[in-house]
Amino acid sequence: MKMRFAILATFVLAGTSAHAGDFGPLMDVVRQTWPGRTHIAVVADYASSRDEIQELADAAGEGALITVLDIHDTTDPWRVPRTVLNRLRPDYVVLLSRDPVFREGSPVTTWLVGQTAQAGLPSVGTTPMAVRQGAVFAVGAGTGNELMVNPEIKGSIHVVLPVRETLRPVARVTPLGHAEIRRIAMVGR
Repeated sequence: MKMRFAILATFVLAGTSAHAGDFGPLMDVVRQTWPGRTHIAVVADYASSRDEIQELADAAGEGALITVLDIHDTTDPWRVPRTVLNRLRPDYVVLLSRDPVFREGSPVTTWLVGQTAQAGLPSVGTTPMAVRQGAVFAVGAGTGNELMVNPEIKGSIHVVLPVRETLRPVARVTPLGHAEIRRIAMVGR
């Protein structure tokens, strides 16, 4: 009993989440900033990024839906934003930092973020690169768990932005379940 209280108190004081690797802090900010937005899109090579997607599912928790657009190369990148917007219809896009194709920092990801932003769909990530690419905000190990908010949102995104002073520390000792993951294969022409 004393051990459990000590662990809980440590995470409350640290203001970090005790779950789901790099995506815990990101999902805590998303839940506080955009309550009710539970449909997440991810564009990735599913086979290569399965572990990272599972980490996101663990952090998103029960009741969330992650739709993965499974893409293995960038031969048809112009089709990706249309597919995300018209077929997936998510509330926001989460950028992965380790995907071999659509990772934070890749030119095709910058293009994806810009195209979806033009249609009003926000993106979020876990590294400073995500913000430089146009993501609305980023928080995670890559930012030192410090919230980075994009001061120059591109496109026609109209969302509430997180404000560091209004965010509450969140502590969890046990996971809350995980999000449902659906995979949609991006097939050739």
